[in-house]
Amino acid sequence: IEKSRRKTLNSATIFTVNQPTSQALNAIMQAGGADAVYFVNPAADVIAAGIYPASAFDESLIDTTLTAVPVRQIDYAPAKAIIK
Repeated sequence: IEKSRRKTLNSATIFTVNQPTSQALNAIMQAGGADAVYFVNPAADVIAAGIYPASAFDESLIDTTLTAVPVRQIDYAPAKAIIK
């Protein structure tokens, strides 16, 4: 988000490999939200792989004063097709 040329994420669609952590989701919402965030690997897989601890996905850390952004999982095949 910090490296983006945009000042806000309004009307943006975000695609990411892993489900966003609570901190990442807060940053997305603070940057003006987005239309949606799509990810391939759910939190359980990310935790099992040792990428992030379970505490990184603590929903109680999500700032409920900000406008929520839809977060949706997509399968690998459609995600791969998007990249091509």
